[in-house]
Amino acid sequence: MIKGFSLRKTSEIIEVHFVTLFYWRHKLLSALKQMDFEEFSGIVEMDETYFLYSEKGKRNIVGRKSRKRGGSSKYRGISKGQVCVLIARDRQKSTYSKVIGQGRIVKSRLDKALGSKLTSTNVLCTDAWRAFKTYAAEKSWSVIASNLMAKTD
Repeated sequence: MIKGFSLRKTSEIIEVHFVTLFYWRHKLLSALKQMDFEEFSGIVEMDETYFLYSEKGKRNIVGRKSRKRGGSSKYRGISKGQVCVLIARDRQKSTYSKVIGQGRIVKSRLDKALGSKLTSTNVLCTDAWRAFKTYAAEKSWSVIASNLMAKTD
């Protein structure tokens, strides 16, 4: 999987039937999904990304017309039509990556997602997003917020 080989090529290399590899891969992915860690240590970098809300495979979608191959949001900017995925990682490579809701990220969702994994010994390194800064200030934690914008000449 790491080298990106197909199941058939991998089965030739390690001399196991490709159907067996298919089941092993799914067992491995399932085990990785269940792995968790207690808390972050040291510097924790956090950011969020947004994807269009999708009901892929659902036949009777209620509330909107179905999209074909991507599409765009009904509204400009970040809206309820988008899903927020939060990614946080420390320097020891402990990683948190999960969907935390639709629309803009808010303090209550941050606390629910990461509250048990962050401590006052952590230094948060984030972008200048208001929810991150107010969440850290509320907890009296150290935060390094960068507001990096690309300049175009």
